[in-house]
Amino acid sequence: MLRLGLSERQPAHSMGLVEPALLFNLHLSVLPLVFSFFGGSKARLERVCQIFPELKDRLRSPAGILSGGQQRMVTLGRGLMSAPRLLMLDEPFMGLSPKLVQRFCDSFRDLRQAGVTLLISGQLMQRVLNVAEKAFILERGRSTFAGTGPLLLKDPHLQEIILPV
Repeated sequence: MLRLGLSERQPAHSMGLVEPALLFNLHLSVLPLVFSFFGGSKARLERVCQIFPELKDRLRSPAGILSGGQQRMVTLGRGLMSAPRLLMLDEPFMGLSPKLVQRFCDSFRDLRQAGVTLLISGQLMQRVLNVAEKAFILERGRSTFAGTGPLLLKDPHLQEIILPV
């Protein structure tokens, strides 16, 4: 698991969770899926549409006609609607093209700069570690490494157990 951009100045007032499964009704339009979640505001919806501009034109479309990548954008947008201080992401890159993986990593960097702490578990750790301000290896419930993402990328133990050859 990785923690990006820990904000030490403010405690977490809210949390968001983004799961790998698309847990929503594909017949509903995108707008209620994103906007109504946690009583979102127009400003937050606009922020989600800034991060993922292609969703702006799809707000009235049924979620079922969206591409897999767009559906993942909806799940991330839904997690952001509560204006979380901590956003937990489980397998955020599952099913995404390399281009979308990079866009998600860029959005993670922007969220970190906005003071959101990200807790990420899953694959493609090399991409995430490139933007991680703080990173941890948890093995059998214990932290066996803590440091910056780039430092962790150089760790031989991580290369041996996690990163692909």
